[in-house]
Amino acid sequence: MSEIENEVLLPKMQRTKKRAPISYLNLLATGLCIMLLIFATFINLNIKHFIIPTDLFTNKNLSYENFVYTFCLVPQIPFVMFICSILGKKMATVSVILYILLGLTFVPIFALGGGITYI
Repeated sequence: MSEIENEVLLPKMQRTKKRAPISYLNLLATGLCIMLLIFATFINLNIKHFIIPTDLFTNKNLSYENFVYTFCLVPQIPFVMFICSILGKKMATVSVILYILLGLTFVPIFALGGGITYI
């Protein structure tokens, strides 16, 4: 047999330059991360830690409340960092931008309201 008979006569396969559309799994992950950001907006953590009061060396009577400082923390920034670590740079950026646009235009999902009147 000659080499020509053994050769397969199929055209060469070439990759196309066309990009694949966004998959449904990426859309689902982005939607869940937007819901996670909305959930984080309405969580308030009361953090207490001990301090040294300024009246410690005076003759004033001090109680327990003088030694404890309480502040409120909204964990949005840690949730955004968590989303960035899970989704990656591009999809996390899309997720956060969609959250901001959703809050500025349609739904009052920000802590102090939202919607078009928020601007």
